[in-house]
Amino acid sequence: MLRRLFLAVESHSGSSRSPGSASSSFGAVQSKRHAASKPGAGLATSMQQHWRVKPSSDVPTPGWGLALPIIPSSTFKMMDAAHGARLHAKDRSPEADEDGYVYGRWGNPTTHAVGRMLSTAEGIDIEAEGSCTYVFSSGMAAITTTMLTLLTSGSHVVAQRCVYGGTHEVLSGILPALGVEVTWVDGSSIEQWSAAVRPNTRLLYAETPANPSMRLTDLEALGALCLQVNLSRPAPERLAVAVDGTFGTPFHQQALSYPGVDISIHSCTKYLGGHSDVVAGCVTTRDEGLLKRLGHFQKLLGNSLGPWEAYLLGRGMKSFVPRMRTHSANAQQIAEFLEAHPNVTAVHYPGLKSHPDHELAKKMLRNGFSGMISFELPSYAKAAQVCERVKCIHLAVSLGATESLIQHPASMTHAMVPEEERAAAGIPGGLVDSKATTTAATTTTTTNQHKKTTTTTTVQQQCFFFVVCGNLVPGGLVRLSVGTFVWPNHVIQITNYNKQQPNNNNSNKTTSKSQQTVIWNASRLAQRRPVISSPT
Repeated sequence: MLRRLFLAVESHSGSSRSPGSASSSFGAVQSKRHAASKPGAGLATSMQQHWRVKPSSDVPTPGWGLALPIIPSSTFKMMDAAHGARLHAKDRSPEADEDGYVYGRWGNPTTHAVGRMLSTAEGIDIEAEGSCTYVFSSGMAAITTTMLTLLTSGSHVVAQRCVYGGTHEVLSGILPALGVEVTWVDGSSIEQWSAAVRPNTRLLYAETPANPSMRLTDLEALGALCLQVNLSRPAPERLAVAVDGTFGTPFHQQALSYPGVDISIHSCTKYLGGHSDVVAGCVTTRDEGLLKRLGHFQKLLGNSLGPWEAYLLGRGMKSFVPRMRTHSANAQQIAEFLEAHPNVTAVHYPGLKSHPDHELAKKMLRNGFSGMISFELPSYAKAAQVCERVKCIHLAVSLGATESLIQHPASMTHAMVPEEERAAAGIPGGLVDSKATTTAATTTTTTNQHKKTTTTTTVQQQCFFFVVCGNLVPGGLVRLSVGTFVWPNHVIQITNYNKQQPNNNNSNKTTSKSQQTVIWNASRLAQRRPVISSPT
């Protein structure tokens, strides 16, 4: 007797959706799609479900496996010819039933299990709706596949100017070469979104919070615009809204909870994976017809996630909720510290009252305001100095994991974006990107002997923050990704490097004690102000 193992990721009830239980036409489930609970409801409990490996009924098993298994098979055995024909006739793969799988590129049990976890994080009731998520080999694979699924030659897409550099390159280079028109707008202006819509517009593409400006797009207003436009359009010409919520994560922001928002995209490499050990992406939608088309394109493009990577992503998601809670709490404290720092010219963090989208952030973002911060310093030179000299923070791209990282967007993640377009998007050349995580650190002092300036960073025990510097002209914006833990005696010192130092070539000469340094100490955060002291 053939013994088939079927992997089901489920809660205690153990039910799964039968094929064809939802509408199959894109845009035809506008009302059902948004019947979910309000943003954030049930996330904490849904992420605490018991995920099981369930064998089919003909395999006797004394218990359940607690860890997600890795199923490395590239192909799956079929019971008979009729079974094979039935599997190949399905218009969506993988199916959440006991019929099994066909081929690794079409779907894998481990990857499918993680897709169900991601659906749950997005607020999907997987017992009622099944998995609504496809998992991809990268965030860019998820973004590109979504665009290719929705857009054809002659189509028009409206996108916000400030997006991830790779996304910008697809929108500005690849899609136009395929005959797709692109219009850029200020993502925070619903008036610009509305004015840009044409009869052939098929997609509104938003990224919120934006990378790296931290500006927000009003998803309620954007979804309402989409619904209004679609009232007068036949189904084949319907407008869709896709949202890259990587910075916000489903913990803070569930895009699909807003009526009119069709697609939620994440780079799972970042906060969802959370450990810098996997590259992955995901797309979630409640629209059954669109979900089938996404699956079809994924099969043909061959960019599905492998089982080993899926296992790592699933393991990282087990700590997703507590990690994000701490990321956000730490970021709020550090943003307030930076805002009070005399050498920081501007801080861009939605949790600050000074942020232009603060009121919108209070409405859209739950459980805090994310772990990403952007801030500006006087010059590009200072940005380069910090990037090159930090000892407790790694010069590297990405974010959302346990390491502290620092990078310069204008020359790294957004280098492919023309300078004038970066300026229009609010990404000055001196912008530096920094992420904070869990790094064992020691006290480090770096001194520029040529320019007689000193930057001092002191971190005791473990460091979970990023420090980034940038230049206003051509760009002083800095991005900071705050990590997961801050101990009470953590200290950050940022020397007032603008003051002239004595002209002395002695490399062992210490900085003048008259030079003021702002020190951030976690034990003083309740006072909500930095401490002024002299460096020792």
